[in-house]
Order: sequence, then structure tokens, then C-alpha cells
Amino acid sequence: MIRLALVSLSGYCSGCEVALADVISEVLPRIEIVYSTLIADIDKLPSNIDLSLVSGAVRTKHDIEVLREARNKSKLLVALGSCASFGGIPGLANVYVVAELLREIYGTYPREVPKLTRAAAPVSEYVQVDYRLPGCPPPYKLLIELLVCVDEKKPLPKPPSRTVCDECSLKKRDVYEENVYRLGERDDVDFSRCFLEQGILCMGIATASGCEAQCPSRGVPCRGCRGPPAKIVDQGERLLSSIASVFSKIDEEELVRKIPDPLGYFYRFTLPSSTIPYTPEILKRMEKDEGSD
Repeated sequence: MIRLALVSLSGYCSGCEVALADVISEVLPRIEIVYSTLIADIDKLPSNIDLSLVSGAVRTKHDIEVLREARNKSKLLVALGSCASFGGIPGLANVYVVAELLREIYGTYPREVPKLTRAAAPVSEYVQVDYRLPGCPPPYKLLIELLVCVDEKKPLPKPPSRTVCDECSLKKRDVYEENVYRLGERDDVDFSRCFLEQGILCMGIATASGCEAQCPSRGVPCRGCRGPPAKIVDQGERLLSSIASVFSKIDEEELVRKIPDPLGYFYRFTLPSSTIPYTPEILKRMEKDEGSD
């Protein structure tokens, strides 16, 4: 039986924990939940944890302390969900100076709450991660597979090298529109056909498989929550280059202009782990140079 800790950092929405609740009936005989602040008011992590599932992005000094304690007390530590794996949606705040961000949200920032780090970051920026299971939320079958592998002491599953497009069942004709649209801009969308071929932006072309293309199969373009496939470092860069090659008759700069909030679109889930030069590593160096604590 797995001694399981659910470690929820401040940059989380509890969606990953809900995903675990969805599979609990199938894995309950295999697990003993020994820590979860979402389930009970527990102050300290116990020792001898077999598996820590960490959800949420690192956003406060307290997050770092809890994360390092979990690493020290756990045989395996898994980044669960897009926020823990890549920084997630909280990472989009990295384009703002912390003081401006707090002033915009709170007006007067409450001093008694934990101090924010300069940037939201994935778990791997601070501790060694044994495995990542991204997704918003993580796919049902992959979560079960992970827990079964840990319980039966089998090798952890390999990261996927295929994309959502590879497992998508929508019809493809290899004939593309010469314009780019948002989903609501067209009233003649064929929901049985590839969105990208119809000029509707879909991130499946640069997103790791494993979700069985659940969003496209239900009439919604892929948002990219699974992050890049194996060996691809920057999901947004791969997506932009792929879309530019598909819509080759549209100038690349013009293509970007047609996309509202291109940063939020191309890097919705992966900005902190991208190659854009305000990654957590650079910001940590800036913080050190400025003499901040």
C-alpha cells in the first residue's frame, strides 16, 4: 500500500485533487492518504512517505519550505497537473512586477500572508522531481496508471513523444483555410473536422498526447494543458512555428497580430518553463543581485 501525501501549493485550484477523487474508487485499496491540507487541518508532513503528489505552482516562500520538506520525506515526488509541471496559468503573472501585481489585485497588500516569490515556478525549479503528470486536470487513465506502477513497484510510464493531433479522431483533409479565426467567429464550423484546417487555432499540434483528445472530440480546440511532447523544450515556440508552416500564405507577424493575447495563447500553461528570458532562473539571479530575501 502506498503512503500518499497530497501536497497543495498556493498556486493551485484543487482541480488535481478532484481528479484524484474521480479515481479513488479504483485505487483506494492501494493507497493510504497520510497528508492532505485539503482534506484535514494537518500542520506537519509525516515521515516515510512513499509518494508525494504535488499540485500547484510555487508562488510563496512558504511553498518552497513545504516543497523541500516533502522532497526530504518522500521516496518519490511527482509534479501533478500543469501548474506543478510547468508553472501553469499562475505563471502568466510573471510578466508583471510583483508590487504592481499585488497593488492591482489587493490595493493594500495584507502583511500577514506569506511573501510572494518574484515569479511563479514549476516544482522542478526547487527540488528534484521523479515524474511529471501534466494536464488541467491530469487524465483519469494516466493517474491510475501512475498509482498502479508505484504500488506494484514497476518503472514509471515514459513521457509521451506523440501529440494530441496524433490521437485525435477528427477528420483531416490536409486542406487549410487562408485565414485564422477564433472559435466564436465562425458560424459554419464542422465539428467533425480538424479545427486547424478550418482556420481555428488548436494547440494539439504542439501538445503531448495522453488525454485521448478529449477537448477536440467534444467540440473544443485543444488548449495545450498537457504541455510539450518529450524532447520539445518550448511549447509556444513549437506551436508558433507549426502554425506558421500550416498558414504559410500569412506573414508570421501578421499571424501573431490576428491572435488576441498571443502570449496567453501560446504559453497559457508553460510560460515559467519556456525559453522566454524572464524565466524563474533569471529572475532568481535578479533577486540575488538586488539583495532581496
